[in-house]
Amino acid sequence: MAKLFDIAENYRALFDAFDDCDGLTDDQLQAYFDTLEGIEGEFAEKAENIACFIKELDADAKALEELAKSFTTRARTKKNIMNRLKEMLLNNMQTCRLKKIDRPKVLISLRNNAESVDIADESKLVEWLKINGSNMLNYKDPEISKTRVKEALKDGMNIPGAKLIRTISLIIK
Repeated sequence: MAKLFDIAENYRALFDAFDDCDGLTDDQLQAYFDTLEGIEGEFAEKAENIACFIKELDADAKALEELAKSFTTRARTKKNIMNRLKEMLLNNMQTCRLKKIDRPKVLISLRNNAESVDIADESKLVEWLKINGSNMLNYKDPEISKTRVKEALKDGMNIPGAKLIRTISLIIK
Protein backbone atom coordinates (compact mmCIF):
# COMPACT_ATOMS: atom_id res chain seq x y z
CA MET A 1 0.00 0.00 0.00
CA ALA A 2 1.44 3.34 -1.06
CA LYS A 3 2.21 6.10 1.43
CA LEU A 4 0.45 9.46 1.24
CA PHE A 5 3.76 11.17 0.40
CA ASP A 6 4.39 8.77 -2.52
CA ILE A 7 0.86 9.24 -3.86
CA ALA A 8 1.24 13.04 -3.67
CA GLU A 9 4.58 12.85 -5.50
CA ASN A 10 3.09 10.65 -8.23
CA TYR A 11 0.14 13.01 -8.60
CA ARG A 12 2.40 16.06 -8.83
CA ALA A 13 4.69 14.36 -11.36
CA LEU A 14 1.76 13.26 -13.52
CA PHE A 15 0.14 16.70 -13.26
CA ASP A 16 3.44 18.39 -14.20
CA ALA A 17 3.72 16.07 -17.21
CA PHE A 18 0.48 17.49 -18.66
CA ASP A 19 2.52 20.17 -20.48
CA ASP A 20 4.07 17.37 -22.55
CA CYS A 21 0.68 16.07 -23.74
CA ASP A 22 0.68 17.96 -27.05
CA GLY A 23 0.19 15.56 -29.91
CA LEU A 24 -1.40 12.79 -27.85
CA THR A 25 -4.41 11.02 -29.28
CA ASP A 26 -7.81 11.26 -27.65
CA ASP A 27 -7.38 7.75 -26.25
CA GLN A 28 -3.98 8.64 -24.79
CA LEU A 29 -5.39 11.85 -23.26
CA GLN A 30 -8.29 9.88 -21.80
CA ALA A 31 -5.85 7.35 -20.32
CA TYR A 32 -3.81 10.25 -18.86
CA PHE A 33 -6.89 11.81 -17.23
CA ASP A 34 -8.11 8.43 -15.98
CA THR A 35 -4.71 7.84 -14.36
CA LEU A 36 -4.75 11.31 -12.84
CA GLU A 37 -8.27 10.72 -11.51
CA GLY A 38 -7.26 7.33 -10.10
CA ILE A 39 -4.28 8.80 -8.25
CA GLU A 40 -6.45 11.64 -6.96
CA GLY A 41 -9.00 9.10 -5.67
CA GLU A 42 -6.26 7.05 -4.01
CA PHE A 43 -4.91 10.22 -2.39
CA ALA A 44 -8.39 11.28 -1.21
CA GLU A 45 -9.01 7.84 0.32
CA LYS A 46 -5.66 7.87 2.14
CA ALA A 47 -6.25 11.47 3.30
CA GLU A 48 -9.73 10.51 4.55
CA ASN A 49 -8.28 7.65 6.62
CA ILE A 50 -5.63 9.91 8.10
CA ALA A 51 -8.20 12.62 8.87
CA CYS A 52 -10.46 10.06 10.59
CA PHE A 53 -7.51 8.91 12.68
CA ILE A 54 -6.73 12.56 13.57
CA LYS A 55 -10.35 13.04 14.68
CA GLU A 56 -10.11 9.89 16.80
CA LEU A 57 -6.87 11.09 18.42
CA ASP A 58 -8.45 14.50 19.07
CA ALA A 59 -11.45 12.87 20.77
CA ASP A 60 -9.12 10.70 22.87
CA ALA A 61 -7.04 13.73 23.86
CA LYS A 62 -10.16 15.70 24.86
CA ALA A 63 -11.47 12.76 26.90
CA LEU A 64 -8.11 12.44 28.65
CA GLU A 65 -8.02 16.20 29.34
CA GLU A 66 -11.49 15.98 30.90
CA LEU A 67 -10.41 12.99 32.95
CA ALA A 68 -7.27 14.84 34.07
CA LYS A 69 -9.40 17.87 35.01
CA SER A 70 -11.70 15.59 36.99
CA PHE A 71 -8.75 13.97 38.78
CA THR A 72 -7.21 17.38 39.50
CA THR A 73 -10.51 18.59 40.99
CA ARG A 74 -10.84 15.44 43.08
CA ALA A 75 -7.23 15.70 44.27
CA ARG A 76 -7.74 19.37 45.20
CA THR A 77 -10.88 18.44 47.16
CA LYS A 78 -9.05 15.67 49.02
CA LYS A 79 -6.15 18.01 49.85
CA ASN A 80 -8.53 20.69 51.11
CA ILE A 81 -10.26 18.17 53.38
CA MET A 82 -6.86 16.89 54.53
CA ASN A 83 -5.64 20.42 55.33
CA ARG A 84 -8.82 21.25 57.28
CA LEU A 85 -8.52 18.02 59.27
CA LYS A 86 -4.83 18.66 59.99
CA GLU A 87 -5.66 22.20 61.16
CA MET A 88 -8.49 20.88 63.36
CA LEU A 89 -6.23 18.18 64.85
CA LEU A 90 -3.44 20.71 65.45
CA ASN A 91 -5.77 23.19 67.15
CA ASN A 92 -7.33 20.51 69.35
CA MET A 93 -3.96 19.06 70.34
CA GLN A 94 -2.83 22.58 71.30
CA THR A 95 -6.04 23.06 73.29
CA CYS A 96 -5.33 19.81 75.15
CA ARG A 97 -1.66 20.81 75.49
CA LEU A 98 -0.57 17.56 73.86
CA LYS A 99 2.71 17.54 71.95
CA LYS A 100 2.67 13.88 70.99
CA ILE A 101 0.23 11.00 70.55
CA ASP A 102 1.81 7.59 70.07
CA ARG A 103 -0.66 4.96 68.87
CA PRO A 104 -0.15 1.55 67.21
CA LYS A 105 -1.09 2.85 63.73
CA VAL A 106 0.25 6.42 63.88
CA LEU A 107 2.58 8.75 65.70
CA ILE A 108 1.26 12.31 65.84
CA SER A 109 3.54 15.07 67.07
CA LEU A 110 3.73 18.84 67.01
CA ARG A 111 6.88 20.49 65.72
CA ASN A 112 8.09 24.07 65.81
CA ASN A 113 8.76 25.02 62.21
CA ALA A 114 11.53 27.35 61.01
CA GLU A 115 10.74 31.05 61.02
CA SER A 116 8.93 32.36 57.97
CA VAL A 117 7.90 35.80 56.79
CA ASP A 118 4.29 36.95 56.99
CA ILE A 119 3.55 40.02 54.84
CA ALA A 120 0.40 41.83 55.96
CA ASP A 121 0.42 44.63 53.34
CA GLU A 122 2.45 43.77 50.24
CA SER A 123 2.05 47.13 48.46
CA LYS A 124 3.21 49.06 51.54
CA LEU A 125 6.23 46.76 51.89
CA VAL A 126 7.14 47.13 48.19
CA GLU A 127 7.08 50.93 48.47
CA TRP A 128 9.30 50.80 51.56
CA LEU A 129 11.73 48.35 49.87
CA LYS A 130 12.04 50.58 46.79
CA ILE A 131 13.52 53.24 49.04
CA ASN A 132 15.32 51.19 51.68
CA GLY A 133 16.09 47.72 50.41
CA SER A 134 16.02 47.34 46.66
CA ASN A 135 18.12 44.16 46.90
CA MET A 136 15.08 42.52 48.51
CA LEU A 137 12.98 43.03 45.37
CA ASN A 138 12.97 40.73 42.35
CA TYR A 139 11.99 42.15 38.98
CA LYS A 140 10.57 40.05 36.16
CA ASP A 141 11.68 40.27 32.57
CA PRO A 142 9.32 42.30 30.37
CA GLU A 143 6.60 40.39 28.56
CA ILE A 144 5.83 41.17 24.91
CA SER A 145 2.21 41.94 24.03
CA LYS A 146 1.89 40.20 20.68
CA THR A 147 -1.56 41.72 20.22
CA ARG A 148 -0.20 45.26 20.43
CA VAL A 149 2.82 44.41 18.26
CA LYS A 150 0.44 42.98 15.64
CA GLU A 151 -1.67 46.15 15.71
CA ALA A 152 1.45 48.31 15.29
CA LEU A 153 2.71 46.20 12.38
CA LYS A 154 -0.71 46.39 10.72
CA ASP A 155 -0.56 50.19 11.12
CA GLY A 156 2.67 50.15 9.10
CA MET A 157 5.20 50.47 11.91
CA ASN A 158 8.59 48.86 11.20
CA ILE A 159 9.54 46.83 14.28
CA PRO A 160 12.95 45.07 14.20
CA GLY A 161 12.67 41.37 14.98
CA ALA A 162 8.92 41.21 14.33
CA LYS A 163 6.86 40.66 11.21
CA LEU A 164 3.34 39.58 10.28
CA ILE A 165 3.06 36.04 8.95
CA ARG A 166 0.13 34.00 7.75
CA THR A 167 0.17 30.27 8.30
CA ILE A 168 -2.04 27.54 6.91
CA SER A 169 -3.83 25.10 9.15
CA LEU A 170 -5.68 21.88 8.46
CA ILE A 171 -9.38 21.77 9.41
CA ILE A 172 -11.02 18.38 9.94
CA LYS A 173 -14.73 18.20 10.72
